[in-house]
Amino acid sequence: MIFRDYRGKSRNGNWVYGSLVFLDGFCTIYEDSKRTVSVMPDTVGQWSGVYDINDVKVYEGDIIRDGKYLYLVEFDAPYFCAKEIGKNISHLLSLKENMQVVGNIYEDRWMLDLDNDKLKS
Repeated sequence: MIFRDYRGKSRNGNWVYGSLVFLDGFCTIYEDSKRTVSVMPDTVGQWSGVYDINDVKVYEGDIIRDGKYLYLVEFDAPYFCAKEIGKNISHLLSLKENMQVVGNIYEDRWMLDLDNDKLKS
């Protein structure tokens, strides 16, 4: 069996990490065999299998910085991609070597409005 790691935000606003069960429109994350937490479905993201330069797990929905550029982590089957913010350009996430998680679309949506061209200078 392949273990897939997910995260989602609970109703009280805390992030929960573990295995995901999606049934009848409800999402539950199993942190361990004894503790389950209901999470908001629109905040669920899968771990990409990649760590950033600080050994932080990179999840779908994260905003990463690689040099002076910002990217949104998306799953584009069968790969996780880094989509350049403000452009329709995607790169394989596994090719990003110096990335750092700087936010996510659930708490830092304003970052999606930043202009990468202005960040370069």
